[in-house]
Amino acid sequence: MAMTAVDYQRAALALLPPGAAWSRDEEGTLGLLLLGLNEGLARVDADAARLVAELVPERAFMLLEEWEAFAGLPECDLGTELVRDRQAAVAAKLTMTGSLNANYYRALAAGYGYDISLSANLAHHCLRDCLHPLYPDADRHRVYVNIGPSESRPATCLDHCLVPLQVYEAGELPCLLDRYKPAHKEFIYVYEE
Repeated sequence: MAMTAVDYQRAALALLPPGAAWSRDEEGTLGLLLLGLNEGLARVDADAARLVAELVPERAFMLLEEWEAFAGLPECDLGTELVRDRQAAVAAKLTMTGSLNANYYRALAAGYGYDISLSANLAHHCLRDCLHPLYPDADRHRVYVNIGPSESRPATCLDHCLVPLQVYEAGELPCLLDRYKPAHKEFIYVYEE
């Protein structure tokens, strides 16, 4: 609990030497002077007490931007302006455990409101059926990400030259998934109409 200006005033008055030269009256001239001088100490003490709560990102307010910078947030412009959502995002990022299976990527996309499915074209081997298709060797490192129905619009002449010809609402999802994919994999994004 933080000390108030009155607490600091009483402590300062108690430290005065005994005698008639120093009045220990809280309402006297010296007592009111010490009260005014200790307002700053009380503010510093209150700020220090609030910073203790900032050690946990779920309750951070003053240090929320520092927590976000530490966690690398917001990711791919998928941020939000609400403080409680930003606090939850920092806490989720710091406690996140990655994975290499498809369920991890589905859950990651679902956390941002997208419905995806993943498929891979695995190479042919001797235990497969003879009618199994033969995929190129490069396909073994490709994962096809099928993104559920989303809004789209054609690119216009006002768009940047690197904007795809068809702009989908899930434009930030590839950035997010590419950030967490294994380095040896290539994600190919397929948008369903």
